[in-house]
Amino acid sequence: GFAPIGDGSGCELALESHMHIGLVLRVIGLVLLAVVMLALLWKKIRGLSYYWAENNFAIRRAMRHRHMTKVQKWSLTGVPRQRYHLFTNVHGEHIMGEGMALFYNSLLFLMFVGFLYMGTTWVVYKL
Repeated sequence: GFAPIGDGSGCELALESHMHIGLVLRVIGLVLLAVVMLALLWKKIRGLSYYWAENNFAIRRAMRHRHMTKVQKWSLTGVPRQRYHLFTNVHGEHIMGEGMALFYNSLLFLMFVGFLYMGTTWVVYKL
């Protein structure tokens, strides 16, 4: 915060006078440096994770999925856009981003959860 100057003619930033901002910044810098050094040391000692290939594959698949996500079926052959069916397997089609629908594998369930939250919010607001 701010503290008044002795004669009352103005204010000064309390970080500079009372909280020793230089010391605070040095401590933050040292803590960050220690965390980075510890992470590098851990990486050097432990090496690659036992599951690094599987993790890398999962990350690449998630990035591809994110790139391919869409809400409607687009066709380059002149067929008009179509909405997906509510029971579409969201693991088999690239239609949703990461989240609840992908986790629960159902758009209908996601709609149910949305209506549940909306109803709960309305009841809480009215009470």
